[in-house]
Amino acid sequence: MVYGGAVVLLAALVTCGRVSRANKTAPAMVSPGPSIGINLAESAFWSAQWTFVDLIKRTAAWSGKEGQTYKADENGWVTWLAPNERVVARIGGDELPNANFPLGRYVATYNGKGHLTIECHGCKEVRRAPGRLVVDVLDTSAVYIGVDAVDPSDYLRDLSVVPIELEQTYQKQPFHPRFLDMLRSFSALRFSVIQRTVGSTQVHWADRTRPTQAFQSGDNGVALELLVQLANQSGADPWFCIPVRADDDYVRNFARTVLAGLDPKRTVYLEYGNEIWNEAYPFNVDGGWMTKRGRDLNIPLNRSDDPSDMTYRLRYQAIRSREIFEMFQHEMDALKLPRSRLVRVLSSQAAYYDRIRFTLDYRFPDGSYAYQHADALGVAPYFGIGDNNDAAENRWSVDQILDQADCVVGRPGAGCPGATGDTVPEVVKADHDLAASRGLRLLGYEGGQHLVAYNRHPAFVEKLAAVNRSPRMKDIYKRYLEAWKDNGGDLMMLYMSVGAYGIYGYWGLLERQDQPLAETPKLAGALEFMDAHPRPLAVPGSH
Repeated sequence: MVYGGAVVLLAALVTCGRVSRANKTAPAMVSPGPSIGINLAESAFWSAQWTFVDLIKRTAAWSGKEGQTYKADENGWVTWLAPNERVVARIGGDELPNANFPLGRYVATYNGKGHLTIECHGCKEVRRAPGRLVVDVLDTSAVYIGVDAVDPSDYLRDLSVVPIELEQTYQKQPFHPRFLDMLRSFSALRFSVIQRTVGSTQVHWADRTRPTQAFQSGDNGVALELLVQLANQSGADPWFCIPVRADDDYVRNFARTVLAGLDPKRTVYLEYGNEIWNEAYPFNVDGGWMTKRGRDLNIPLNRSDDPSDMTYRLRYQAIRSREIFEMFQHEMDALKLPRSRLVRVLSSQAAYYDRIRFTLDYRFPDGSYAYQHADALGVAPYFGIGDNNDAAENRWSVDQILDQADCVVGRPGAGCPGATGDTVPEVVKADHDLAASRGLRLLGYEGGQHLVAYNRHPAFVEKLAAVNRSPRMKDIYKRYLEAWKDNGGDLMMLYMSVGAYGIYGYWGLLERQDQPLAETPKLAGALEFMDAHPRPLAVPGSH
């Protein structure tokens, strides 16, 4: 997956080698709801996801000339600016021209006194009045909001830049209608990326992004209150990831905020961190912190544990996950909410079965096991081309790469030209058996295709883009989801909502928010799968 512009090789790919597995099963039951959710992309000036109506929320900070100083209040509004100086905030990126947000007529409204501009190659000012500026925006590739004067006694604040047709509704409905329309097809939303979970330095509750802050695209992600509102307005269950460094007070306040604001019909999925097992950057930054934390606390290891960095990392995952889960349950008890509304997720590496056992079977000093303090095992059974990058780049056609993907997801009779490990059905069945034998549901915290031109050769980048755009990908996604369901998978959170294709991968089900469904075979496949399975699924052997 891609996080913050970095390419990360997921060892969760199902083309890994075979390792040992459990064979125990448990009685079948019915899954509690629809089977498909989605991971949301970042909210950022370069993002193809139209998260907010208000363009101000797409940016992260003001910037100016080197050495320039200005003052801002706690919400980010400029309170003082030296004469003849200016600051700008970027709201459009070059990576995806004319698709970062909708083109058209925008209105900027604000309180206070100052001078504001909206600038881009295709921007045209229509009219201006105190507290109001109307501009036609005909190019989204490099759009800036500029402030070049403020009155310190009544500074420019509460600025919004919204499509003029949504001016009367955006405060009650802050999320873009096209974005919400897509989300309503899914039963759950995973917020790891939009929360900026990986590498987050948040420790204290005061470190978080607040909903009153001007910018919602900084290092601490979108405000929790807005994510709760998004879950409510989309009718989806939220899946939250707690930042690795967050202290107990942060966790308790997080729980109170979620439980106080969330629709009582919604279930909360809760996970500590994101891909704690992953040794690639930037995940290893969190992992290194956890290893040191575990050593500093002298956390108890099991008798057979080696004292490696990974051992301390995964043992700390189990210990801290239990603490977080129990803090949430305590807050639920205080509010007299049923604990059944909380799904406690311990995640691990899909095709590394011994590591899954190691994570689930940690024995606490009180004699209980990690899996006894969880409700679900989370895995990410991606499919791709394994170690066949050279063949895919230099010998295989687009159709042959698709043949390989089709084989890996389990198409009957498909011959894998470069088989290097277990198929999706084999991996999911093994993961399910490990989970079910411990009384856990099997969830996919991420999933879908995993194709990246790691060498960044332009022709290979375009070739893999053609693979993702191929109409064949629709049926491959449907077979992938059938394989997940048929082998014991419960809720699957596809990765991810919207994202441009390129050197960092092809993760988006949509390449841009306004893309026609006929051009989106992966999304079309997921929607057709959901249409075919509209009721709760019978999941063999799940808890």
